[in-house]
Amino acid sequence: MLGYCTHHLSAIFWALPFEAWLSADRSGKATFTLRKAAITAAIAYLVD
Repeated sequence: MLGYCTHHLSAIFWALPFEAWLSADRSGKATFTLRKAAITAAIAYLVD
């Protein structure tokens, strides 16, 4: 249960800045969204 909670909280932790980043740019293009998701995942990988 502890591992599940840790993983869930980590996902929420990284989702919040990603959502803020998406809301700042309303282009709505899939390529921009995928690029931002990849950058966020790379930063999360390096930090975590």
